[in-house]
Amino acid sequence: MADKFAIDGAIIKCSLCTKPQGKLVVTSNEMFLQDKFWATEGDKGKQNLVFEGNCTKWSKNPPPCQSVISPASWQKTADGVYLDGNKALLESSTITCNTGGVPISIEETTQTAVPTDLPIAPPVDVDKTVYLTFDDGVQPGTEEVLEVLKSAGVKATFFLTGVNIVNFAIYYGRDKADRILDEIKSDHEVANHSYSHANDYYSQYYVHGGLKIGQNEDQTFQRRTVLEDFQKNDEIILGPGQQLKLARFPGRNTWKYPGIEEIDDDNDYDTRDEATQLHQNGYVIYGWDTEWKMSFDASSIARSRVQERADAGTLDWSDEEHTHPFIDFNSEEHKNIDKLSESPSSVFDKIDDVASHWWFEFDNSKKEDKVILLMHDRAFRDGEAEKLTTLINLLKADGYAFDVISNY
Repeated sequence: MADKFAIDGAIIKCSLCTKPQGKLVVTSNEMFLQDKFWATEGDKGKQNLVFEGNCTKWSKNPPPCQSVISPASWQKTADGVYLDGNKALLESSTITCNTGGVPISIEETTQTAVPTDLPIAPPVDVDKTVYLTFDDGVQPGTEEVLEVLKSAGVKATFFLTGVNIVNFAIYYGRDKADRILDEIKSDHEVANHSYSHANDYYSQYYVHGGLKIGQNEDQTFQRRTVLEDFQKNDEIILGPGQQLKLARFPGRNTWKYPGIEEIDDDNDYDTRDEATQLHQNGYVIYGWDTEWKMSFDASSIARSRVQERADAGTLDWSDEEHTHPFIDFNSEEHKNIDKLSESPSSVFDKIDDVASHWWFEFDNSKKEDKVILLMHDRAFRDGEAEKLTTLINLLKADGYAFDVISNY
């Protein structure tokens, strides 16, 4: 008997959950089968695989499954049956949870009859994959990015910075910050970009043992190590029990990933020791293959404010407002800073060139037909988000698939 197709509300099963049966929630398309949305391989986020129990991967104090579930990609999908570019799911389809390392299966499709008119379409060439990554959030621009991604049906990875989340909550509202952070956690992938972003003093951060957080009577400095800075950020960005530690160094294109180790050589390899230390503590460190270039005016403004306080003898190294001054990107004074400096078509050309020449010694991606794109949330505020929509459409038209970085 042929496999049945899965639809919204199908019963799914995970052997590690204390309540093994969960529910499949369809968000990938709006095509109906028996008055319910038709499930596809695009339904692979936390919001699509819903379990009410706790994950027994942890023997003590098992966390809620929804806080730690990390789905990979659906396998054994329907060949030749496409809905909005995604293959339909079958009763035999499975998807592995990266956290638990076990397959999640479809126990009951809830489909009662096999349809006769199937949406058969020629497959789209999706040999190439782009990984959209956004650094420095939560900031003005993060909401706009999320709206674009939701409309496009695309997942991304957000490398979040703790001090920016704290400042966003203070100046724009805690409820708003929490809502944005919750949306990222539920619909996309959270990753660690340090708590402090090195206060934009990268060499001091890596070479001198971390971040200055105080001054002793003998004029020496108290420091928070790079590892401690990332661990401090984990307390803000990770849910209870979440163990998946994806990291990116501020200001450095350094990699320490299974099978890939590349230390940023433009700065005398100054992240080598820190990369080793973070990796030994469970972090997987990602750089980028190419980036959407922009101006970085805010960094200069912030550092000049720090220097003014230092010159006046009023700088308090323990006060984050002194060492990491808040810049209001929505203000009239700063609305034109930190803007994109490349067009969507130029960025598309760079991505396609990197994907096509991955084996070259220079400007290459680390894996064939896989490209990690670096962007920054704030560059898409104030009407600039439509450029992100244009880039996504260009990539889709050329057959690119999109994925989160843990599936790289």
